[in-house]
Amino acid sequence: MTKDFAAELELLVRSRYPIIWIETWEEERARRIVEQVAQSLGKKLFVWEGLGDMREGERGIDKTGSPELALEHVRDSTERAIFLFCDLHPYLRPEEAPVIRRLRRTGLDLKRSYKTLVIVSPVAPIPTELEKQVTLLDLPLPNGKELLALLRRVLGSVGKQTGIEVEVDDALAERVVKAAQGLTMEEAERLFLKAAVSDRRFGPEDLSLILDEKKQVLRKTGLLEYFESDEKMADVGGLELLKDWLDSRREAFSDEAKRFGLPDPKGLLLLGVQGCGKSLSAKAIASLWQLPLLRLDVGSLFSKYVGSTEANMRKAIRIAETLSP
Repeated sequence: MTKDFAAELELLVRSRYPIIWIETWEEERARRIVEQVAQSLGKKLFVWEGLGDMREGERGIDKTGSPELALEHVRDSTERAIFLFCDLHPYLRPEEAPVIRRLRRTGLDLKRSYKTLVIVSPVAPIPTELEKQVTLLDLPLPNGKELLALLRRVLGSVGKQTGIEVEVDDALAERVVKAAQGLTMEEAERLFLKAAVSDRRFGPEDLSLILDEKKQVLRKTGLLEYFESDEKMADVGGLELLKDWLDSRREAFSDEAKRFGLPDPKGLLLLGVQGCGKSLSAKAIASLWQLPLLRLDVGSLFSKYVGSTEANMRKAIRIAETLSP
């Protein structure tokens, strides 16, 4: 997935898109990808973080400490380069009209050059004046292959540092990776390390640590709630056809099912009067299939700001997709 994102970013840079905005919490991961793209295209990389002057590697660029001066340097530079701006969004509020105007002028000039401005931030409040100049990219969260490689790397590092062999078999590794989907690389690395060093081993009992961390991630969003599901299908009365279908498809999300060619279940709609067992059935299904159960409070999506409600909905869907299946 990271390779696909890097390829898309490289294509935009080669196509001379003037301003590319990467929305992500993983600033370091995004920076590494931008650096790889710059190296691949033979371009220099300049970084501005708002903590001082812009830098190219260890070399500082004088008089670029403010966003206005940094953008002016981007316009005046004759280098074939990518200019990476971290956390520029606080300077793009309506009251910061001079910065917005400077960024608009910079974007117009970059279209006729071999320079690209890349903005990285956890949010993307793109001003209306810049909507037609800015291309927005979402850096996807790490997929299963990336998390599996990270797990192997972390366990190997723990083994070297402690002298204790910390390994997991393929079946457990698959369960761990699925449980960790939806976390950033940094969150997953901390979690794998915590699980490994806590008792100097990595076993099925450590899955609870991953689920606890995932609950924290969801709680911070304020949009989705992680539901504990201790209910069993035996607690649900009737619905025998539903139970038979659920039991026959309980392994449908496994890698073995994918190799066999079974399609993923697309969804299930439970419709009925209050008290007929819809919520109970949902909790029992999560318990039967050993999958996370998320609750979306529609009221939490609504916001008084234009576009925020739609953005919240997209964010909730994106989080749910990363936690799939």
